[in-house]
Amino acid sequence: MKIGIQILAYNCDKRFEELITPWINLKNKYNLKIWVGSGQFKIYNDLGCENLNDNTIKLLKKMLEENKIDYLFQPDPNNLLGDHSTRDKCIPWMRENDIDLMIQLDSDEFYTEEEVGNYIGFIEDNPNYNYLTVFNNLIEDGNKGYDWKKHTAWWIKRFGGISHYYYDAHWSYLGEGNDEMKKGEENGNIEYRRPNSLIIPKKLVHPKHYTWTDDKNVGGPSHISEKIEYQKIYYDDEKCGYEWNDQLTNTENMKILFLAGHLSTGGMPQFLLKRIKSLQKYNPNIEIFVWEWRCLAIDYNVQREQIIDLIDDDKFYSCGHGDYKTEEEIKESQENILNYLNKNKIDIVHVEGIAEYWMDENIQKDLYNPNNSWKVVETSHGINWNREEDKKYEPNSYAFVTNSHLERYPDGNNVLIEYPIDTSIICPKLREEILDKGWRQNGEYHIVNVGLWTPGKNQGYTIELAKKLYEKYGVTYIFHFIGNQAPNFQHYWEPLMKDLPPNIMVYGEKNGDEIAEFYKMADLMLFSSTWECNPVVLKEAISNNIKIIAFDLDHYGNDYIDFIEPLNGNINHDYELLLNTIHSPKKYNWKNVKNLVNVKEFASKHIEFYKTIINNNLDN
Repeated sequence: MKIGIQILAYNCDKRFEELITPWINLKNKYNLKIWVGSGQFKIYNDLGCENLNDNTIKLLKKMLEENKIDYLFQPDPNNLLGDHSTRDKCIPWMRENDIDLMIQLDSDEFYTEEEVGNYIGFIEDNPNYNYLTVFNNLIEDGNKGYDWKKHTAWWIKRFGGISHYYYDAHWSYLGEGNDEMKKGEENGNIEYRRPNSLIIPKKLVHPKHYTWTDDKNVGGPSHISEKIEYQKIYYDDEKCGYEWNDQLTNTENMKILFLAGHLSTGGMPQFLLKRIKSLQKYNPNIEIFVWEWRCLAIDYNVQREQIIDLIDDDKFYSCGHGDYKTEEEIKESQENILNYLNKNKIDIVHVEGIAEYWMDENIQKDLYNPNNSWKVVETSHGINWNREEDKKYEPNSYAFVTNSHLERYPDGNNVLIEYPIDTSIICPKLREEILDKGWRQNGEYHIVNVGLWTPGKNQGYTIELAKKLYEKYGVTYIFHFIGNQAPNFQHYWEPLMKDLPPNIMVYGEKNGDEIAEFYKMADLMLFSSTWECNPVVLKEAISNNIKIIAFDLDHYGNDYIDFIEPLNGNINHDYELLLNTIHSPKKYNWKNVKNLVNVKEFASKHIEFYKTIINNNLDN
């Protein structure tokens, strides 16, 4: 059987690849042909909604060139169509391609690869029906849901073939011997409009549907209020099942200032970068400000530069660096923070790090004053942080990055928001693409180590393993070290740079996109750190679905037990562990990870947390 996939995709470039990847992965297996229609509906244009489709069109054209989709339909911008008239455009193409079964997939409907296989398998086992899918219809912030079903697949050659759509998931057949659907419409014969249908069991297929969530939070349409108006028009003024309440969005326009002791390279700036990116993606109405207490390094600032690029010029402020400001000038800048907060009417100050470590006490006392108009949230990124010993001024709440902190301080206001698993990148590029870049020309295996060069990161141990492998196997096993070699740790890394074997490559600092390329080509991640809080690099490696050997530190709990082959510090044991792991057929499944969130949930947790702090006026 030939299966045609019909997709309407508008203003969905940020999540479309995630949506379509399971279908693309099974394209050859199930003989799938993918038709995509992309354009603003006429009703939305009539309502005055801005056309936000340019980036989506660029993405779809690229996917068409790469043969990931088979056809792209764009309506005439001067003659826009409605929902069902846009869907009608796929029918001639389906006929031309001799399609037997047509599946309707909209850009807010997310299936897993397993669900796609179950979906098609169920149809193969149960032919001669049309089919309904039970969706987990997510509403509000993307967490509250209920079951909702609609027609999603039908045999398009039945009863003379499909004539046209009426509404968005309903259709009329031509009828045997009829030019139009007279039997279906004029005679009221439902056989020609709604043939017998079968519900696909949700134990097999239960995809997520985000129509009634707000993409300012966690994904969905851009105009919730306009969509309600659209439904009233589209369904002839029938009452929409949803009502718009402006009170629901008041806190979506909140102003958040992230206050960091520094933004030099490392785990904390990377965590902040991910916070900002996710909030901008899922709630662009939040105004984000960033205040850097002191610039520690001019040269080592990859994350700092990326953060600056994300923030409006007037919303990033640095108190400066000693190379271009005197200590008096830096201090004067720091003292200006209270005026800055009041001037910009900041709602939340999110402190990255422990303010007592780097902030003047008088400023801190004023910043944490409970009578201020803003609330203070604080995050410690260090595993040895001790609230009783380190804190003098308490924030309204803590946002912890590791469960070990939450277990020690389980106050009602405190939350756990861990660095996310990025499910959008779990399917690395094909090996052919890697080969094109020159990797594995002679059967090599590639091992990646990412982190600052410090005693705690313990790169010296990885170097010893690399030397041992080189002695026996030459350059078969190549080690790639990514991370900056800061002057304040020169005493550690400089001796390690002497007499490195040819199977070691040292690259220095790289940005996130560059590091991602190393993950994509890696056969294994070796993380030899002995001092960590909740390491970002482990989650990045998991996101890329690569094998990991690392020290399984006690405070990790069981979070990484399904992903780490544990080092034990014995060089001979760990040498054999590396070889066995890199040649093992075992694959790691990011879905097994415990107590970790994806990017969408990461953003949603922040938003709900900030709303709670603002609305409930919580004070410790």
